[in-house]
This record gives sequence, structure tokens and C-alpha cells, in this order.
Amino acid sequence: MPEEPKPKIRVSVVLWWIYVLAVLVVLVEVARRVYPVLATEYRLTWFETFCVALLPAFACTIPGFFLRRLRLGQMMVTFITVVLVGLVSLAIARFIFERKITAEANQLAAQTNSLFIKVSAPLAAPSPPPAPSVTLSPAITPTPSITPTPIATPTPSGPTPRSAAGQTPTPTPTPTPLPTPPPYDAAEVKGQLTTAGLFEIETFRAEYQRDIITAGSARLLDPERLGADRKMEAGKRCVDQILALNDQFREKERQWIDAQIAKLDLLYIPDAERAGMKKGFLTSTTRARGLIDNFWNAEKKFLGEVTNIFTMLKDSTAWSVTNGKFVFRDAGFPSDLNLHLIKLQALGAEREQTLVDSQTAMKQALTDMFTAGAAAAAQAAADAAAAPAPGTTPAPGVIPAPTTAPAPPVPSK
Repeated sequence: MPEEPKPKIRVSVVLWWIYVLAVLVVLVEVARRVYPVLATEYRLTWFETFCVALLPAFACTIPGFFLRRLRLGQMMVTFITVVLVGLVSLAIARFIFERKITAEANQLAAQTNSLFIKVSAPLAAPSPPPAPSVTLSPAITPTPSITPTPIATPTPSGPTPRSAAGQTPTPTPTPTPLPTPPPYDAAEVKGQLTTAGLFEIETFRAEYQRDIITAGSARLLDPERLGADRKMEAGKRCVDQILALNDQFREKERQWIDAQIAKLDLLYIPDAERAGMKKGFLTSTTRARGLIDNFWNAEKKFLGEVTNIFTMLKDSTAWSVTNGKFVFRDAGFPSDLNLHLIKLQALGAEREQTLVDSQTAMKQALTDMFTAGAAAAAQAAADAAAAPAPGTTPAPGVIPAPTTAPAPPVPSK
């Protein structure tokens, strides 16, 4: 009995499965590359992932309908195979993507936590207390008031009447001597006024730092506080209080500058030197006022960027705090947050530099005041030395003032 011939495998079917195998290999590689593009801004749900897997299955089986020799069962097996491989490919791509963005987020989280510590330092570290102020010596005590000497009532001339029995004659009033002004030591005055002025300048800084810490600046950018204040309401209230202190201490420093001129009028300083001090101080404080405003404006810019960070944290749910440190779900949010923190760090450095510049300018104003005063005193001394003493012969080349000659007597007729 002749054997039945074995069914021949159609060439079209072999080519078809080779084609399907190539599609599956390409599908795995494409899924790894395309998934990060699909899921960077928006995470795909599992339903959306299944729908994405259906697309290559339809694209793969469409050519099979044009091959008349393929059966419907083969087409169904091809479709299911491509869908399953697509889902597995997307799952693998998602796993790789999650590991990658988690590693990036952990790196950025470490950078974020480090930056938060750095930018919090200016708001948390109190300024060292200033050195105690000096006690001003009598050389710069207020000008003593001169008590006018009472004028004695003239006694009429004539015989002195005898005193009655039991009466004591009224003594003649003795004139009060004029007080001797204290000696003026320019070096001592300069040293003590400079020390007192620097003490006041440093006191302003220490008081401002103390008040903003009392308002809550030390924990303003603390991760645990931020995690508990998701709506950032407490943080914004703290910023508003610091801004109010900013305006208050800006006005205090302006008043300090204005008070220096009035202080000179209360001290025993020669008139010529006092006038020179006032002129030098007013000239130098024009620049100092601008540098003082630069510091307080830099402080407001710093706090404005803090408010921007609060708004960014309030509008996002991609962050959390664990054990006092930030944790992120992906790398996109911490990347943007770190840019704001780097900018905030630069503003903090600018804030500290403008503070140093403003304090240096106020110290320079004191130096210029004494320099101008010394120059005025030297000029006054030179003018006094050049003026001729009364009753002396005028210097050669100086034409004496004309004198009026007496008229000759008129002879009598």
C-alpha cells in the first residue's frame, strides 16, 4: 500500500513566520527606545500600555490578509503573539525606565538636599555678637554750657554806713570763673567715634539676624517643615514677616546715617574741624546710601526666589520627604527644582557680598569724615599762621592802607 504523501509546507507560511520573528525582535528594541518618550511627561497606565501593544499587532497582521494562502488560525496566532510580545516588551522597557529615572532622581535628590542646606545657611546662622561699645572719654563730651557771670549792682559812693546792732553786712558777690574746655585730642576722638560707629553698624546686623530667626527663617527651607506645609501657607507668612523686618532695618540704617551729623554738633570739636567733618561725611554717604539699598534689595530678591520655590513645591505632587530628606518620583521635577536652588544660592552669595559692601561703605564714610576734618583743621591753622598779627609791620610788597592826613590850620584874619 503506497504511503500517503506528507503535506508540504508552503513557502509563503515559512516566509510569514520569518517576517513575524523579525517583527518581534524589532518590537522589543523599539519598545525600549520609545517608552521613555511616551512616559517622560506622563506615566502610561496599564490600559494605555495594552492599547499601545495592539498597534504593532495590527500593523504586523495587515500584510497577512494580502496572502491568500494564510489561514485565519495562523493570523490569530500571529496577532496574539505580537500583542503578548508587545506587552512584555513594554513591561521590560518600563522596568528599565523606572530604574533609570529612580537612579537619576536619587542623584538629584542628594544634590537637592545638599543645596537646601547651603541656601538655608544665611537664614539660619546667627551673626556673632558685636564687641562691646567703648565709653567715650571727656575729650568728646558735650560742650559745657557757660554760666553767665552775674553783674554786681554798683554801690553808691559815700561814707559806709555802720551796721546796726545784730546785723551782718551783705558780702560782695564773687564772679563765677569761666569753665575751661577739655583738651581736644583728634586721634582719640577719631578712634573712639570709629569704634562706637562700628559697634552700632554691627549691632544692626546682629539684631536683624536675630529678629528674622525669631520669625522662623532658620526652618524656612527645612525639608521636614516643607513636607508638613504642603500648601506653603506658613512659609509665605514667614517670608512676609522677614520682608517687613527688611523695611524696618533699612529705615534704621538711614536714620543712623542722618544722626551722625547731629551727633557732631553735641561733641566738643573745633568749629573748623567740625565743618570739615560734616562736609566729608555728607560726600561719602551719598555712595554709602546706595550700597545700603543694594543689600536690602538683594535680600528682597533672595526672598522672592524663596517664594518661587514655595509655589513650585505647592503645585507639584512629584516630591515627598522621608527621614528629613527629599524623595522624588522622577528626574524631571528635581532637575527644575535644582535650577531654582542654584539661582537661590547665587542670590545668597550676592546678598552676603552686598552686606559686606554696605558695611565697608559706612566704615569708609567715618574714615572720610575724619580725613576731611583733619584737612579742614590743617587749613585753618595755615590760614591763622599766614594772617599778620595786629600792630606789626606789613610784609614787603604789601601796600599799607591809606591814612587820612589832618587838614592844615586856617590863618585868622
